[in-house]
Amino acid sequence: MLITTAKKALQKLNCDKAIINICLVKDATIKKLNKVYRGKNSATDVLSFEIPKNFPKHSKVACAGDIIISIDTAYKNAKSDGRALNTELKELLVHGILHLYGYDHEKVSKAKREKMFTMQRNIMKGV
Repeated sequence: MLITTAKKALQKLNCDKAIINICLVKDATIKKLNKVYRGKNSATDVLSFEIPKNFPKHSKVACAGDIIISIDTAYKNAKSDGRALNTELKELLVHGILHLYGYDHEKVSKAKREKMFTMQRNIMKGV
């Protein structure tokens, strides 16, 4: 399910070559990662870590990195929102892919933040 979602999201982004690792972890693991890499001592739903784009030019890799999703937080979010866990996981994956692709929602203007979430909603319609 997640691989199909990733492929469809990348197609909508016109990204035909990507290298993405998807990891499902517990809250304790993502909390440690969040503290080390973002200085936040709390669990979160998804983290994205971009791999530097120093691939050979002929590879044409447009998007590369690791997406870490907390299955615990995904389950809590899905339950509180009345959604299926699969739907929540798909949305978190799409969100992570958008970060790898260069979108941001934290350190940007309101317009850029809205652009990312609009793109996320549009992609979710097709997955």
